[in-house]
Amino acid sequence: FDLGQVKEGTIYLRVTEKPSGSFDSFNDSLWSRQVEVKAGKDVTLRIEVTTGSLVGYVLDLDGRPAGAVHVSANGTLSAGQDSTHGGGSTLTDEAGRFELRRLAAGKYTVECDGGKRGRVSASVTVATGNQTETRLQLTRTFTLRGKLDRKLLPVDKERRWLWLSLELPGGEPR
Repeated sequence: FDLGQVKEGTIYLRVTEKPSGSFDSFNDSLWSRQVEVKAGKDVTLRIEVTTGSLVGYVLDLDGRPAGAVHVSANGTLSAGQDSTHGGGSTLTDEAGRFELRRLAAGKYTVECDGGKRGRVSASVTVATGNQTETRLQLTRTFTLRGKLDRKLLPVDKERRWLWLSLELPGGEPR
């Protein structure tokens, strides 16, 4: 490929199977990277697109196939990795099965949302040229609501923000 002349500065390159700007192309990157272009220096890149697929089953609270569950896979960076990858989403069929084809090889967080039937998330690594299989079981979820009354805090004109964070069992932040 030859993108011709580009201005000095940081540019972002992305390889997708869908045209840039299409509604669902944002999370479908097969490869992406920020590149620094410096005056007087040409840049040559070697882009290697490696893909695999993710297939699996989602089970309900009782261990039965869970149909019509939204499944999404979002790519994450690995230590030392200089490119990012998107992910994909789909719905399970009546047998609780899902398949995401042509995912960039790498680590993903897979999230399954069955609405009132429950949710689950897991980390999965998709290997180049392979079909990675996973089986996930929905877990019960509950609503957590509350009210924070700032009036009860001492007046401090320097403190304008408060943060509320949730730590899940096992120390996983959310």
